[in-house]
Amino acid sequence: MNSVAIPHYRNFARILRRVMSGLPAFLACVASLVSPIAQAQSADSPKFHINSERLQATLEKLSEFGRNPEGGVTRLGFSEKDLAARQYVTGLMKQAGLEVRVDPAGNIFGSRAGSEKLPILLFGSHIDSVLHGGNFDGDVGSMGAIEVMRALNDGNVKTRHPLEAVIWTNEEGNHFGIGTLGSGVAAGSLGPEILETFGGIQTTSPCRISSTGPPHR
Repeated sequence: MNSVAIPHYRNFARILRRVMSGLPAFLACVASLVSPIAQAQSADSPKFHINSERLQATLEKLSEFGRNPEGGVTRLGFSEKDLAARQYVTGLMKQAGLEVRVDPAGNIFGSRAGSEKLPILLFGSHIDSVLHGGNFDGDVGSMGAIEVMRALNDGNVKTRHPLEAVIWTNEEGNHFGIGTLGSGVAAGSLGPEILETFGGIQTTSPCRISSTGPPHR
């Protein structure tokens, strides 16, 4: 490991410890939503825990897509690096048993069924970056969401609410010059016509997205 990489991984470990301290609280919140049957079955089971080594491994793997020699990443929305990262994340969702779908804006959703017909609980973030960005902005929320799903699977927990992990598309705004593009379309703050204005976004599979035309100026 060279002298440039050492501070980078020290910083990685420090931030990862902060992530570890926050995810158990989120798991406890989700655990409060489990069905009465699941609660009874798991009354004598240990407290919910994420697998920190597994989470760290996914964060480190994700950082390989667009890694800069000096550390950090450049993984712009809709770039080849971003598309490769989307394929990796989609694979993680499927491995966790999630049902994967992609909306017209290219947002990736991984769904886990609940025991009752209740509103979906949505959590996640984005994996695209700015130029010379860091390895945690967006990535922690994205990989953390998938890790929560895995931890629930490990504990054989069935929640009352259905859960969805989401990966928002082009949140940093490097493509088309519009930030929070994917979440904006999903929330309704950006209308679907924005996709037509900028040539459209073609979603041929959960991991392959591309602009179907040049931006209109």
